Amino acid sequence: MELIAAALGTAEVAAKASSGLWKLCEKWHNAPRDIFELRDEIDRATRLYATVQSHILDSSTAGSTPPSFDSGAAAARELDLLLIEGLGVVSRLQDLIDQLLDEQSPGQPRADSVLKRRRLNWLRNLPTARHLKRSLRQNTEQVGVQLVLLNM
Repeated sequence: MELIAAALGTAEVAAKASSGLWKLCEKWHNAPRDIFELRDEIDRATRLYATVQSHILDSSTAGSTPPSFDSGAAAARELDLLLIEGLGVVSRLQDLIDQLLDEQSPGQPRADSVLKRRRLNWLRNLPTARHLKRSLRQNTEQVGVQLVLLNM
């Protein structure tokens, strides 16, 4: 009886280990695609923030601020703070991507070794990238909410 329980326990541990190994292999395989998707998301967020900031600057330098900006000064300040925070997150994500893509080793490395190092660095930085990506999405959503409030 104990032998059967030990065998089942060993099988369960082996199943969990192989499941974890499978997930790791999948992350390894998807690393290049994930890096480029993150780069695209950074680009979209940067364009959004630049457009919103440009609109705010244009409306304030034109001398006539829209009534929504007069009545929503607190919302406009909140939006400005969100944009600054969002650009900080974008900057940290861009630094992470630059670190992954600009990686060079001395003596003209082979392309496959560079790709392997990028994948390894991506896996090592994946928790940080996920956290920053989540922060970026939350910030972008909050910017959208503030824009809606300003236009009411």
